[in-house]
Amino acid sequence: MARTKPGRGAVSTYEFLETLHTGPRVTVQRVRERTGGGTVLLRIPNILGHAADLAAMDEEEEILRILGEEVAPLDTAAAGLDVPRALVTPDPGGRILSRLIPAGGLSPERVIDIALALAEAIRALHQGRVIHKGIAA
Repeated sequence: MARTKPGRGAVSTYEFLETLHTGPRVTVQRVRERTGGGTVLLRIPNILGHAADLAAMDEEEEILRILGEEVAPLDTAAAGLDVPRALVTPDPGGRILSRLIPAGGLSPERVIDIALALAEAIRALHQGRVIHKGIAA
């Protein structure tokens, strides 16, 4: 199966800004709407037409809706995207952690600050009865 080619020019409705994440199933890109809108996140399956990738996107859409997030399936043909399915979600802003880490690494104090913030976020997930996977040390 062909793989998508995220990056500049991948989506004609949107102006590509940056790839935020490339995982085994989904690539997340920050894009700007060409019609003058703001930035949004575009979630694209990595392998075109792969049933597991499409099922994972269905699950992600359902979870986002349960969490009260705005999420919309994208009309991929109208957007000029050669994939069977994609999702658009609001861009919460922020930066990618790996790009913030200095060449020498983080201080132990900073690592503890980040770990505590992540632990609090996971606690909030558990309190909300959200089941998650893929969170590792």
